[in-house]
Amino acid sequence: MTPVAAAAPTAQWSNTGSISVGSSPNQFAFSPDGSRLYVSVNDGVDVIDTASNTVIASVDVPFGNTGIAVTPNGSVYVVSTDGTVSVIDPSSLTVTATVGADASALGMAAAGSAVYVTQPSSGSISVIDAATNTVRTSVPVGTFPILAAALDGTVYVSNAGSGTVSVIDSATDTVSATITVGGTPAGIAAAAGRVYVVDGQSSSVDVIDASTDTVVDTITVGGGTLTGVAVTGDGSTLFVNQSDSDTTAVISTADTTSRQSVTVGARPGGAISSPSTTTAYIGNGEAASISVLTTAQAPCAAACIPGTPFGS
Repeated sequence: MTPVAAAAPTAQWSNTGSISVGSSPNQFAFSPDGSRLYVSVNDGVDVIDTASNTVIASVDVPFGNTGIAVTPNGSVYVVSTDGTVSVIDPSSLTVTATVGADASALGMAAAGSAVYVTQPSSGSISVIDAATNTVRTSVPVGTFPILAAALDGTVYVSNAGSGTVSVIDSATDTVSATITVGGTPAGIAAAAGRVYVVDGQSSSVDVIDASTDTVVDTITVGGGTLTGVAVTGDGSTLFVNQSDSDTTAVISTADTTSRQSVTVGARPGGAISSPSTTTAYIGNGEAASISVLTTAQAPCAAACIPGTPFGS
């Protein structure tokens, strides 16, 4: 379904450059100070310096990697398709521990003193104690949980098989609410009191009010298959990847008819917004690259190539 044409958001966004990374870039996580962006790729984790938008290191983690999260002390957790979670020390950029997980483990979020790992095959969340790097409990959620996002100590999990979002209180590691959303919830992001969940069936995004755990809006995006979603920290701008057309929809949350379509790389998947709210990063699964989206007000870093789309 094609979205209705409307005026573009006040803050104009454009693709200002690309960063070459390992094959099949998947998910992202920032360091606590925002100076580094970690991206899970097929053979490990690439480390991007956000000041220059260049890869400064690569950490070897075998078996293909999906979910990634960073704890408050900067430790990096990445889940691999062999059913293990690797813990990477941010100073040495070496794997210092491994934790067992389900072989189907896919998404990850850090909240409080723990890391939460989605386990689709068992319909549960594995909770890793970040102090001991051991699994402290398993939390039953909906059917086929895919991805997770954290907001103010609460973890939200998209359950693709049951059309729900599970709300986990990180203080008790229990499900405090189950929210019915669109048919196949997948990508999920949270900021400024709202949780945004991609529904793959209807090509839309459900908006959850985190204070009431209720769906307060549904944003029709269109454009075929929707994948990753991100939101700026102030909650003003939403990024939704449209994989079939190699574009990202940039939507004003104040007026969801105000939107842009930005060309990115081949088969965009994961997405994340920088803490500064002036930059977003889009992972292009078939292009082995990251698109850098910036606002017109944002300065162009050393790696920027103004007005140059790529990967198409």
